[in-house]
Amino acid sequence: MKQSQNSKASKSQKSAANKMKDMAQSMENQMQQQEQEQAEEDVKALRQLLENLVDMSFDQENLIKEVSTTMVNTPKYTDLLQQQFKIKDDFKMIEDSLQELSKKSIPIGGFYHRKSQ
Repeated sequence: MKQSQNSKASKSQKSAANKMKDMAQSMENQMQQQEQEQAEEDVKALRQLLENLVDMSFDQENLIKEVSTTMVNTPKYTDLLQQQFKIKDDFKMIEDSLQELSKKSIPIGGFYHRKSQ
């Protein structure tokens, strides 16, 4: 009778061990999927930041051209200064976004912090 109980206990333990292994594998798969999704989101965010930076660069170039042909004592010159302040603010937002992204993503973080020093 004792041997029968030991056999049942052994089978139960093996079954529990197999279930735990299956759960561990399932959790690992979920973690890998979440990491992949996070990496995809990070790439999208980085691509958007780069697109914004390129657009801002063109805006800055156009502004420089306009400023060079505008007289200082005209109202247009004041508008151009306001545009420059907006570009500066936009650049700060991009910088802040990149810094936040670098905190979330190890590869981006390593590159960002190495270049910013």
